[in-house]
Amino acid sequence: MLEYTKTIFEAVLMTQNDELLIPPSKYWTSEFLAWDKEDIRPRQLIKNDGPLIIKEGRARGKILAGNMGTMLLLAGTEFLPSFDNKVLFLEEDEQENPGTIDRYLTQLRHMGVFEKINGIVVGRFHPKVEFSQDYTFVDIICQATKGYDFPIVYNVDFGHTDPMMTIPNGIDVKVEASNNNVTILFRENPVQAS
Repeated sequence: MLEYTKTIFEAVLMTQNDELLIPPSKYWTSEFLAWDKEDIRPRQLIKNDGPLIIKEGRARGKILAGNMGTMLLLAGTEFLPSFDNKVLFLEEDEQENPGTIDRYLTQLRHMGVFEKINGIVVGRFHPKVEFSQDYTFVDIICQATKGYDFPIVYNVDFGHTDPMMTIPNGIDVKVEASNNNVTILFRENPVQAS
């Protein structure tokens, strides 16, 4: 486990913080280490340039986090969560490609999700997703969210790379994205004292 993952996990789930600012990691990697066998080799780390702002703005709401494809499997069922006033934390795995990610975001648009949410935070995609210069994630999400005015940030420390932040689904969050600076502030303690 990389130190950032451990530090954020402990801060989110093992402390009594009413507010917690989530910084970006300094490094990241997409190298896999097996969990079911001895595999303690050091991984090649890449300098993290931090979150990328796609659309500037401020958002506040409850976190609704999940894998896009899995979340959309709930469409048309009683199990699909409410998107009202949520800040979506979305990720996708390395089995997807730009075309499927485009379809997922388009489906969210057609379902009216973008009319209900307050912002989108997207995790770092695994390099196997293979966006191209002509078909980037920024192009895809800008097309899907055209006409909507909420902040969108991308390349945040969660998804299918390491390290990753612990996301407390359902708590209040504030996201600010402006002047090349992204602030993610958990505004509620996910751990209730007994």
